[in-house]
Amino acid sequence: MNREERIEEILRSMKSFVKQKYRKDELLQECFLLQEEMGGLTYREEHARQGNLKLWDVRYHLERLNEERGHVVDAELARFKVGCRTVSNLIKAEVSGNRGERKAFHALKYIKSPHCTLHNLELESSGIRTEIDALILTPKAAFIVEVKNTRRDIFIDESGDYYRTGEYLNRDSNIAEKLDRKEQVFLEVLHAAGIETDDMEVIRIVVFTDNRISVRNCYKGAKTCFLSQLSYIIDGYEGQEVFTEGELEEMADIIDGAEKMEAYPIEAIDMNQFKRDFAETMAALESEEQIQECAEIRFVEKTEEETEENTDSQSPIWPTVTVVVTALAAAAAWYFSKNRNGGLKR
Repeated sequence: MNREERIEEILRSMKSFVKQKYRKDELLQECFLLQEEMGGLTYREEHARQGNLKLWDVRYHLERLNEERGHVVDAELARFKVGCRTVSNLIKAEVSGNRGERKAFHALKYIKSPHCTLHNLELESSGIRTEIDALILTPKAAFIVEVKNTRRDIFIDESGDYYRTGEYLNRDSNIAEKLDRKEQVFLEVLHAAGIETDDMEVIRIVVFTDNRISVRNCYKGAKTCFLSQLSYIIDGYEGQEVFTEGELEEMADIIDGAEKMEAYPIEAIDMNQFKRDFAETMAALESEEQIQECAEIRFVEKTEEETEENTDSQSPIWPTVTVVVTALAAAAAWYFSKNRNGGLKR
């Protein structure tokens, strides 16, 4: 099998990211499958599973092999390293986001007033698509909750620009535009189903999962809080009850039925190219290893042959020893035969 055939064999063995588009709820598991496959191909599969190996373990192992073999795949390995960083960051972001959302959903369980809660919504209206982390419908208002799982201090200015602070201000996005879009789509979905929304109050909340950070909010269009405060804000909202519990259930069913979980291409990285960079690196390193192994085998065989030749040429005494041993064996056989038949006297 030549190198190109080995590359194609590696690619065919990988079952992750064979589609062009993925839903949000599929992405993380597909990344985990890719990581598991690359670990299993680099190490023994059993060792990879037991060691819970990550992409950076694969990267460091291939870097070491490449260095040992004289940097035979520098170009392929450089591309693979860039892809590793991108996929690892993607996994980290998805895990962090999911962890933050789980914490927020748990905090919502402490709401005491009548309510309906919907999680991870994907809605579309008037050609606009949006995602809502959590939507809580109560008799007094609807609460759109945006979950932020960050370890950096946050500043939100008057216009809704969202900054991560530190030595410098790093602008992330405009939270006002995001929340406006979520509210617009949510109300249009209800209105299209015949629900009157003119009297509905919509409260936007940005909740932070890490209470060790500092949050300064100058934007009046959204409340900010930590998880421990979330249920109190919802329960403590002062307003008129405009919806019955039956109407809340109806609205929840409408929203749930309007949800559109669509698949999207992965914009952060070309997964097909990333897998090929890995396969090319593996195939090249495997070829070098096989060459070295064959050379070592040939060296050992040659050494053994030379040793045998030298032994034969330098030891002429061996034929004499063979004759003596044969004679002794015959004498011993005759002695035991006589003894067994009583032919010898004490």
